[in-house]
Amino acid sequence: MESVWKQLELIASMPTRVGLLRDVCDLLGAEGIDIRSIEAYDRDRTGEFYLVTSDDDLTAAKLAEMGADVASADVVCAEMENKPGALHELAARIADAGINIWQIRATSTPGNDMALAIFRVEDPDGLVELLRDT
Repeated sequence: MESVWKQLELIASMPTRVGLLRDVCDLLGAEGIDIRSIEAYDRDRTGEFYLVTSDDDLTAAKLAEMGADVASADVVCAEMENKPGALHELAARIADAGINIWQIRATSTPGNDMALAIFRVEDPDGLVELLRDT
């Protein structure tokens, strides 16, 4: 495991509309906030954003200024080697430790040496400890 850390994931809900993603990106970019991970959905005319950023407090404040209801949850971010089987090895270690994964998203790009996985689990501190012992 290259690097593992616990961080807040911000969950923002607001009425959906054309251009909402652009506006969220504009607002955060203007503040110099790096969006490290984003997942967004339109659920019955409500835009739901799941964000991991470089500045949790400022992101939450700016989203609230847009009229979003903002909540947060602890997540575990894990960088791993970008190779076939890397996620399987990680998933096996987590399963063998008896940790239930509530949510995961992972991404990599061709030609990049590293991939990133973001986990929501019942015991984020335990998962960080497990993965740091790699």
